[in-house]
Amino acid sequence: MTTYYFDPVLGTDALAGTSKSAAKRDFNPFNGFTPVAGDTLLFKRGSPQTITGAIKSIRGGSSDTARIRYGAYGEAQVPYSIWKYGTGAGNMILNAAQRSYLDFEDMYFDMRSSDCRNSIYLASQGAVESVGVNIRRCFFQGANSPTLHIGNGLGVLQEPSSTAWPR
Repeated sequence: MTTYYFDPVLGTDALAGTSKSAAKRDFNPFNGFTPVAGDTLLFKRGSPQTITGAIKSIRGGSSDTARIRYGAYGEAQVPYSIWKYGTGAGNMILNAAQRSYLDFEDMYFDMRSSDCRNSIYLASQGAVESVGVNIRRCFFQGANSPTLHIGNGLGVLQEPSSTAWPR
């Protein structure tokens, strides 16, 4: 179980990210960075983490005792890590479809002035359900895509072709 730190202003992606002084800059779970069950990912409070890759899929934990935690660290006037939707980001900030055993804490999702439909997308797909996801002290602002007029900010759903429900 490892704790990783991200600082979009002062971090450097070449660093390991395993201490505040060696924080990674960008969160990209499929570009040389692969968290495993039990890891904690902490993002600098008050600093914007802009998601620019389409459908930013994240990893989930393997059980209730081996969760993956997304949270915040440091002191700032804003008590949250800030998540924004960038160009070419698909239609969501974090895709947690078919993922289980996740904790989201102290995160601010700013979807204003963007075409974002979902901040966190928690969906059961096919026969795979989403189980054991906790969302604590998170703030969601500006959902409903201004172009398409659809979306709900936080999507917790069973997709039409799914035989499982999120729980």
